[in-house]
Amino acid sequence: SRLLNNLGIFYRILERYEDALNIYDQSYALREAAKDTMGMANNLFNMAAAHSKIKEPEKALSKLELAEQLYQAINSPFDVLTCKVAKGTAYIDLGEFDLALELFNTILTYPDITSLTNPYKINMYQSLAYVHLKRGEVKLAEDYLNTIEQDIASQANAQQISRNHELWSQVYQEKGAYRQAYGSLLEFKKLSDTINAQDNARFRQEMETKYLTREKEYEISLLNTEKELTEVKLKAARQRNIGLGLGLLLFGGLLIWVFRLFSITKKQHRVISKANKEK
Repeated sequence: SRLLNNLGIFYRILERYEDALNIYDQSYALREAAKDTMGMANNLFNMAAAHSKIKEPEKALSKLELAEQLYQAINSPFDVLTCKVAKGTAYIDLGEFDLALELFNTILTYPDITSLTNPYKINMYQSLAYVHLKRGEVKLAEDYLNTIEQDIASQANAQQISRNHELWSQVYQEKGAYRQAYGSLLEFKKLSDTINAQDNARFRQEMETKYLTREKEYEISLLNTEKELTEVKLKAARQRNIGLGLGLLLFGGLLIWVFRLFSITKKQHRVISKANKEK
């Protein structure tokens, strides 16, 4: 089940989210049979991440709620916390900004907030900034972005850095700082183009691998078909030869029988002729 879960993560990295979900389903069934609560919760969390990527926030939220219940059952506060952060993001994807803000503000009061690792911390604060921008609360959005500025500079991934530039561009625009807004927008676009180029290269390589694999499978299939056809032809030829041999054997036997019948008939005819002469 762990191997399947890791394979699902690999498919997620390749952005093959449907394949990842299929693998997670198989892994979940195995972990459920083994009563592996932590494993089941991890599977549900990973399923939610995949659903989120393919724009299915309702399903993502449903999986996260189940995962959170399991994490609570085994007393894993850090995992409960990360689940709540992900739920907040799902609320945003659903357009439920008030619910997202309420959840994030609740998370900020948790004593375990200090255990939140930087990737989740960055995502939460960026989400908070996004919600406040949607509500027209520019100062609060700016405060949250300033809070993670050091984390962004040292530990953020490319997508988080890109999102940060986009959010700052919106903050500057709302403040009327159009030059800074334009600069942040350019940085966002440049980084986004790089990310897209990398994604396209990965996608092209994956498609080429798939094509070559399918082409090879097709060639093997053709070879197997030719082999099967040859075997069928050989079998038909053997059956034909056997039939011909049996036919010749029967014909030969018939000729022998006819010849013997003819010989017997001829002998009988001579005996009858001789008897007639003696009379």
